[in-house]
Amino acid sequence: MSSTVDEIEAELKQISPWPWAWFNGCSWWRLGKADDQMQHDSVICPTIDSDGHPNLVCRQEDREFLAKSPERLAALCRYVRAAEAYLNQPPFVPSMMSHLDEYMAEHERRDTNLQSARAELGIGKE
Repeated sequence: MSSTVDEIEAELKQISPWPWAWFNGCSWWRLGKADDQMQHDSVICPTIDSDGHPNLVCRQEDREFLAKSPERLAALCRYVRAAEAYLNQPPFVPSMMSHLDEYMAEHERRDTNLQSARAELGIGKE
């Protein structure tokens, strides 16, 4: 699994800045940076080619990342489910979870990115 995670992390460094959001204006939908209402930082936007046919403008790195996303998310979900199943097996639950909570709490105090990642993934303290 780490090779998949490594690949995803490498691709995240290559794609357009995120988070992304959908915008609608002038009968055209576009995908762009969530805080870019002025359409300066589009990920996917419509255009009309020189032959008059509609088309989309999208960087190759973004197209490839979007095309692989469902498979990657499915693999990541399988990995998380397997980790959850492992951690929920006795006798690991009390000692492992306690250690994990302490470790995460210490790192969260220092790393706001970790706090946001946990919140986005719905991983919180119970």
